[in-house]
Amino acid sequence: MRKAVRLASLALSLGAVSLIACGKDGPPPEDPSKVEKKPEKHAEGPKVPAMEYDLGPIDIATWKQKVASLKGKWNDCYLAASSKNPTLEGKLTFTVRTRKDGTVKWAFVKESSLGDRSVERCILDSLREQNYGPPMDAREGEAAHTYGWELDGDDHRAADPAATTAVSAAINGVKSKIAACRAKASSKGALLATFYVAKGGKPLSVGLGVSDAEGEAAADCIVEVLMAQKYVNKSSWTTKVTTELP
Repeated sequence: MRKAVRLASLALSLGAVSLIACGKDGPPPEDPSKVEKKPEKHAEGPKVPAMEYDLGPIDIATWKQKVASLKGKWNDCYLAASSKNPTLEGKLTFTVRTRKDGTVKWAFVKESSLGDRSVERCILDSLREQNYGPPMDAREGEAAHTYGWELDGDDHRAADPAATTAVSAAINGVKSKIAACRAKASSKGALLATFYVAKGGKPLSVGLGVSDAEGEAAADCIVEVLMAQKYVNKSSWTTKVTTELP
């Protein structure tokens, strides 16, 4: 009986040693090549907003497409005007400014040797009706274009050039009316007028090149004043003259 107790005690002691040994050694270490590596986190810097300018170009492809689509209308307006004035010819350069949404903020004829307000207005009105899409990296967009017409020399006779004195006296006589037109539109920029004057002094048409949008706002009023005047033409043919207005 005493021997059996010793054997049992020995067995318990061996079992305790075995448990201690397992707790001390633990599971075998993992193979480093099989350990999944987590990506390192890097601190993100502040986000830099895209650069946006006050004024940028209108998308060139959109601009060309719009201009091409309007040329037929411009030609129709020119033909209607030239039926009243067969000597009508010349070119004009217009500028268009757009808003962020592509709509037109303003448009004006910056330079013109054409000399017909009805054609100039036709072109500007058609340009204002278009949407040119968002400007490129800017709050507003801008583009310019030159367009015009030339007479066929074999079939059409051009107007004779005239001196500025042919119209200067009449212009001086309506300075106050021109100033009143300017004041309504807050226009102070340069104005360059082109006249076609028939035999006897009656104006066939008048066109206007302006330096800014304010000048365009005064253009119809000024041309109306100029068309009501009589000028000097002692020739037997239509004359054409360009001069700066006060």
